[in-house]
Amino acid sequence: MRNRGYSRDATQCRVKLKELRQAYQKTKESNGRSGTEPRHATSMLRCMQF
Repeated sequence: MRNRGYSRDATQCRVKLKELRQAYQKTKESNGRSGTEPRHATSMLRCMQF
């Protein structure tokens, strides 16, 4: 990754993706429960813009 001009390594990217995936799943499960207000995974939406 550094060869391409990025300051992150593969481990940092894996950890970030794992955290985003967990937050998305948590939000998705929360939205599936009745009686709760819908939530949005804002970090996932920002990620999808790239």
